[in-house]
Amino acid sequence: MPRSLRSIPRESFLHGGFSLVEVALAVGIAAFAVVSLLWLLPSGLTMFRGAMESSVGARISQQVFHDVQISEFGSLQSCYRYFDDQGREIFPSGTIPSSCLYVARVTLATNGGGMNPVSVLGNVSQNLARVTVDIAENRRGVNPAFLFLTNASFTTYTTLVGRNR
Repeated sequence: MPRSLRSIPRESFLHGGFSLVEVALAVGIAAFAVVSLLWLLPSGLTMFRGAMESSVGARISQQVFHDVQISEFGSLQSCYRYFDDQGREIFPSGTIPSSCLYVARVTLATNGGGMNPVSVLGNVSQNLARVTVDIAENRRGVNPAFLFLTNASFTTYTTLVGRNR
């Protein structure tokens, strides 16, 4: 014979669950924790994006510096180079490719033959070239000549390259 609710003692219902105050307090604490985590998410994503851009910029500058160092000193010249979102170089044929997200402007403090001397710490040398690489993000496909004029947020890397003797 099934046991009816009248036969269960009243005290067992009172001690079996949480009160409304306890449930409201637990929900409030959980909501506060979730809102705090959601509030930190945009700043975390901004920091992550900045770190990625810095990493890609360093990779691009190292690649450009390496290419300049192995090039013939007399053939060095200023130019623009194009890179994708991972820092891999893209070789455009005519127009800027749509996959180009970074543009590197390579400038030299010498004319390639060493005729314009470079001064370093007060010493003047005909055998050095100062190479500057400016890297800008180019998500809109802007012409590089205008990109560095209008975009104030580009990163600059500089090194010295010596003439092979």
